[in-house]
Amino acid sequence: NDAERLKRISDIEDISRVVYGRASVGYKDKEITTLVMGIDPAVFEKVAAIEIESGRFLQDNDRKVAAVGGVFAEEAFGAKNQLNVGTYLYVNGAKYPIIAVLKKTGGGFGMNTFLDNGVFVTYNDGKELFRDNLADKEVNEIDVTVRDGANMDDVVEKINLELAAAHKVRLEDKDFSVVDPKSIQASVNSVLQLITAFLGA
Repeated sequence: NDAERLKRISDIEDISRVVYGRASVGYKDKEITTLVMGIDPAVFEKVAAIEIESGRFLQDNDRKVAAVGGVFAEEAFGAKNQLNVGTYLYVNGAKYPIIAVLKKTGGGFGMNTFLDNGVFVTYNDGKELFRDNLADKEVNEIDVTVRDGANMDDVVEKINLELAAAHKVRLEDKDFSVVDPKSIQASVNSVLQLITAFLGA
């Protein structure tokens, strides 16, 4: 319902629902617990500026297939067990052929961390994987793109107002958070300042 409500904001172009959680992911005789994200592929590909190393990205009507981050493909199961298009994972016991390996972003913050280290499935598969942890129409995250030339601060304010109204809460009591490029950069700068201060000390 929140995702639908955000369509009222004219400066928002694309909206992707996201569900995620930690799942058991197995390959050959190895098994780990890692983050799996269920996404609306067509929109998420634009929102996250996905680049493909091999294969093709997920499509909305795909079922029981996966895309994996470049770092995950190389490191998750050890150097001798690198993942490629055509190999397959077992996610919570279900078989998921890999149809895409993403290019490594080279970054270590925010979305880049998820893109490099994540396992991605379609939204419907994600809802099924995490059905025990989510209400019927619950999502963990909504990702949006903003039209060129829009004022990001204005869009963030409109998002806050729309969702506060939808949730029937005051802004100071809101039960959601909005993360924009400015806040991500502030977090990165804060971390870098801490590192600099530590090294200086």
